[in-house]
Amino acid sequence: MSTPANIVKVRAGMGRREWMLGALGGALAGAASVPPTAFGATAALSGDDLWSVWDAYFAHTKFVYLTHVLTPGSPLWYGFRNPQHPPSFKPALITGDGGKHFHEESWDTDGHGSYRVELPGTDWGTHIDAPAEFHPCQATMEEIPATYSLRKLAVISIAEQAKRDIGYQMTLDDVHAWESRHGLVPSGSVVMVRSDWYKNWDENPKRFLAEDGRFPGIRIEAIRYLHEERKILFHGHEGMDTDTTPTLLSEDWILSNGYPQVECVANLDLVPETGALVAFGVPRLRGATAFLMTLAAICPPSWPHGLSPGFQGESPLPFHDKRLVYDTKTGMFEREQACTRPNGKMGLNQ
Repeated sequence: MSTPANIVKVRAGMGRREWMLGALGGALAGAASVPPTAFGATAALSGDDLWSVWDAYFAHTKFVYLTHVLTPGSPLWYGFRNPQHPPSFKPALITGDGGKHFHEESWDTDGHGSYRVELPGTDWGTHIDAPAEFHPCQATMEEIPATYSLRKLAVISIAEQAKRDIGYQMTLDDVHAWESRHGLVPSGSVVMVRSDWYKNWDENPKRFLAEDGRFPGIRIEAIRYLHEERKILFHGHEGMDTDTTPTLLSEDWILSNGYPQVECVANLDLVPETGALVAFGVPRLRGATAFLMTLAAICPPSWPHGLSPGFQGESPLPFHDKRLVYDTKTGMFEREQACTRPNGKMGLNQ
């Protein structure tokens, strides 16, 4: 496939230490070219000491969640919508007599509380699809390596196109236009496709489900270019599927060729198109083909959105004046009753 003529490749040939710091600096919008003291850091950089990299760069960046908050009423694919087995958050069942009797766990009787979460399927909320979801010979969740955990983030926006046509599918021209502005999509990076469709999650959940088959997606030629030519690691999008073709052509190609993907991504309008990183963890469930996950974008220090490490209330986390109580109407723990400051587990530890 052709590459726009005005794209120039970055010159290679740096040493190991310079390459490492240069790569980090490029990912953080040129941070490596700025003295650490510009960010208020005093630690010297060391190519063999990632703590110094944290002190000089990451401690001053902005973190933004790219993940939806789930409730039992969050949008759910129609295929999993079984009225006899809906999503539910209930107090966990616990025993105090070796399994003879079980009761609903509570802070008053047990000194701790937790949910018993029942899911009709694992494709719910912000989640990752392992290649095995469509093809049983492909990799499952636990086979996704730890090297996926931190990568360069490239955000390609089709938000304006989707405003005019909610069924707009990202084209190869859209990718080339992004590269004309920003340079090549980095090899080994994660590409997120911004459409602002995620806003329907809370504002119009029924529309988010797109049961009329119209939602922003990605054409197969764009997906193939990103994987085959630009060698990206994986991509993410805001809708519940990759594309709107009857056979999910783009999604099928991705998974059948061994690439995972992330669906129902949020807040891509709050992160830059270039210069950020994305961090996440994958639940290691043996044989699982998809599951919930949390992603966070790590943005440059000057970025207007997000939180920097050390913000007021980061640690310890805030104390609430109302305690959690299970509300049968909402199906969740809600803060509904006055709370007193705890004295440790069950009030026994002063």
